[in-house]
Amino acid sequence: LERAAQKLEKEKQEALQAQEHAQKEQQEALAASERLMQKKTEMDSAQARVTKETAELEAARTQLQKESDELLAACLKEKQAREDLEATKVQWQQEKDLRERKDREDWETEKLKWRQEKDAQEKKDKEDWEAMKRKWEQEKA
Repeated sequence: LERAAQKLEKEKQEALQAQEHAQKEQQEALAASERLMQKKTEMDSAQARVTKETAELEAARTQLQKESDELLAACLKEKQAREDLEATKVQWQQEKDLRERKDREDWETEKLKWRQEKDAQEKKDKEDWEAMKRKWEQEKA
């Protein structure tokens, strides 16, 4: 009976130790679970930050692309304006050269016409003078 009581006591002690061991493992598992939950919360928070920063970066990239497109459009517009201005300068210079050439030609034509009229007038005056001179000589004779 005593041996059975000792054996029972021993089993009871082993059962208590096993129960204490199981409680200890359960507490460790609970602590590990809490650490895992904390890590998951940290990872979720980090993922949320990454998502937010990715959205901010995408918004910044979109803004940069928009500004780049606007700058390119402004550069192309300025280039076109410079080309238009240069074409206008060339056209103006051509028109100016043409007017100057026409003015010179008109001047030369007028000068030639004036000279011809002057020569014709001088010839007529000379002929008139000669005719008067002859008439005067005839009257004198």
